[in-house]
Amino acid sequence: MFARFLKAAPACPNCGLRLDAHQADDFPAYIVILALGHILVPLMIEVNAALAIPLLWQALIWPGLAILLALAMIQPVKGAVIAVQWSRRMAGFS
Repeated sequence: MFARFLKAAPACPNCGLRLDAHQADDFPAYIVILALGHILVPLMIEVNAALAIPLLWQALIWPGLAILLALAMIQPVKGAVIAVQWSRRMAGFS
């Protein structure tokens, strides 16, 4: 589905469906930010309650974890947004 990390391929190699007509824009990023907030904030609260990690270590751990999770989630979320657009015949899929 993707030609590069977040660039959709021009067309599906199997069926020839044009994939470059989608308009996902920033919606996948908003979904990832919302999901990361719901994952990381409770995790940070629980870790802080259970362990006494120094603030400097936390300043390194939490942003690093947020970046790794965001990079792992953005491509599948963008693929899901394109799939929903295709299933509903939205944004260039007719």
